[in-house]
Amino acid sequence: MNRYFEREEALFAEWKSRLKQNEPDADFAPDGLLYRGPIEYVDNDGFGFWARSIGDEANQWDSANIRLLVLTKDLNDEDGGWDIREETGRLNNTGSEVIQTCRKYIYPNLTIWAYGLLNAANGSGITEFDMIPSWDELREFYETAPIARVNCKKSVGSSSCSNSLLNHHLQTYGDLLLQQIQMYDADIILCCGGSGSIKDFVKQNYLPDLQKISESGWVYYSLSRNKVVIDSYHPSCRYSIKSMYEDMMEDMNKFLDIYAEFLKRHR
Repeated sequence: MNRYFEREEALFAEWKSRLKQNEPDADFAPDGLLYRGPIEYVDNDGFGFWARSIGDEANQWDSANIRLLVLTKDLNDEDGGWDIREETGRLNNTGSEVIQTCRKYIYPNLTIWAYGLLNAANGSGITEFDMIPSWDELREFYETAPIARVNCKKSVGSSSCSNSLLNHHLQTYGDLLLQQIQMYDADIILCCGGSGSIKDFVKQNYLPDLQKISESGWVYYSLSRNKVVIDSYHPSCRYSIKSMYEDMMEDMNKFLDIYAEFLKRHR
């Protein structure tokens, strides 16, 4: 097992115990550093899904020049949830011979954002929307890039998570969430949804010197920690994929113009 997995599981044991006291019937959805081991197609009583196992993600994460942490609200699944670390971005129930990118819900935006942010921060410049690779190439990028994905609310949710419910979990389990964020020491933190609540949590508890780059309010920077925070829509947002990407990248470009030293980091 990798060292991050061991730390995640220890943290989750405490989280589950506290959640059980507050929500006895809630299902807990693990998350964290995305697995980079073998991918297999699992047939579960006629419904097939793609799942990934533990691989070399810990060493990959430690050696990466730029690391991306995605903070989302919760997991929407009426069947009790799954382990986020196993996700692949592939379309389920397609048959083991068919590999397609899941183009519903969060993945179209999430894969594009990850691609644009990591390439820009690694010195490749801003990728124009019309120059973004195919969906299959984006999926392959997402399957291999140094990415951790963490839900702020660990109990499995339904079709929506209100800001009041999200803030309740940020307050109730904020100390545990902070430990998980600190564990990864990511360079870019992509805060998805919550009308700024997730970004505010990061600022109040982790990066107090976080400053807005422009009035558009997408990109924030901690000079003392040399970390970037993106305050974004939730990736399931039905707003224009192109507009959201271009607005995010426009602000990221402004940031890199001002703080070119961000590209010179070394581990």
